[in-house]
Amino acid sequence: MPSLNLLITSAVSTEERGMITSLYGAVRFFGVALGPPSFGYLVRFGRFTLFGAAAVLTLLTLGAVLLWLHPSAMLGGGRGENRLGGKPASPTLVKHSPGGP
Repeated sequence: MPSLNLLITSAVSTEERGMITSLYGAVRFFGVALGPPSFGYLVRFGRFTLFGAAAVLTLLTLGAVLLWLHPSAMLGGGRGENRLGGKPASPTLVKHSPGGP
């Protein structure tokens, strides 16, 4: 999850980072909350329906990612801006002294 958090937060400007992080967290927890009851309901109709629905949902998600997510635009594409017009976050290097943190 840390790498996914980094990808999401580095795709937006620092002004928008809090909102995007909270939206990402909300979506994650909605999935955890709605997944078990939904799949518990689908299992009543048989395994084929259960796994078929999961496959369809996965393909729809893949289509949405391919349609709307452009990594080169998110990372600036050499122009120094992300898709939303903000500057991408630069990684922060933490230097530790040899004697301790």
